[in-house]
Amino acid sequence: MKRFNISHEYDFDLWNKGVYNAPDERLSQICAFLNPIRQRVQETLGAESEIKLSPNYVLFYFLTDLAEETLTFARIIKDEKKALADLEVSLKRLFNLEDFKRVVQKHGLVPINAMPDSAHHHKSDCVYVFENRLRLGVVQFINNTEDIEKIKSDINSILTEGLGEIPKEFSFSYIGNDGELKTLEKLNPFDFYNNYCNTDINSYGVTVTDKKIKLAVAEMIKNGEQVVVLADTRHQGNQMLGILDTDFIDENDLFGADYSLTKKEKRDCGIIKPCAYLSLDGVSFDENGVPLRFKAQDSRGSETGADGHYTMSGKWFDEYVISAIVNKKYLV
Repeated sequence: MKRFNISHEYDFDLWNKGVYNAPDERLSQICAFLNPIRQRVQETLGAESEIKLSPNYVLFYFLTDLAEETLTFARIIKDEKKALADLEVSLKRLFNLEDFKRVVQKHGLVPINAMPDSAHHHKSDCVYVFENRLRLGVVQFINNTEDIEKIKSDINSILTEGLGEIPKEFSFSYIGNDGELKTLEKLNPFDFYNNYCNTDINSYGVTVTDKKIKLAVAEMIKNGEQVVVLADTRHQGNQMLGILDTDFIDENDLFGADYSLTKKEKRDCGIIKPCAYLSLDGVSFDENGVPLRFKAQDSRGSETGADGHYTMSGKWFDEYVISAIVNKKYLV
């Protein structure tokens, strides 16, 4: 391990209101997308208390849509082997921006109190049961032994039992910046998203990172917007210290192998893979305006990193951040 000194202070620091605790991989991915939105809710409401949005709500509709797509494909292809193979690809893929757009534009969002975390949302529980029921449903449907509406009904029951019942109407209380308790009554998910989340989600797109994109990401943070990035967090990091830095371990010296490949070459041969989403909510610059380090939230709870955050060096961003969700106005 190299000796190095990395600061945990930032020129622009957007978020200190707490982090999600999502040990499940897909929920963690969803929470990364929710982080910038909950900041907007906080700002729109003028809230002092921590705001959290429900990842279970997003997961419920993501899985419902996945089931619908799978059964539609099975109806078209009418081939059990191909339909099951397509399902396995869908189950393993990362949640993405288009998934998030589809859910929030069609169904809105809710605060976490309206659809709280449950003890059954991990892979070993309801999602595991959901996956197996959908596999069985594909086989039953193609072999004409089960009606498609019965399959959908079973899936809805599994998700409702494990993730919670979808709220049609709810109230939401928070502490305002004036220290007073405030309550919003008779909200529904769609109106909550449109009235309080204050985000034009169609203004954002996914782009592969390079020096220009890195500067755009830093500029977004400087102007008050968290940025979701896709990275390979298996490399050059330390959970205890809360560090992501290419100087943390010299792999050439330690293992006696030459890792001096380009980023593209590392991706092509599988050394770098899309692994996890991080929400960047802080940045520091050098005297020339080049981003030195970012503050990164991984949605795995406050026990990891520094209260759930990592300090990511600019070099680590260059090497291991694969893509970023950037507001298109920063790309002109």
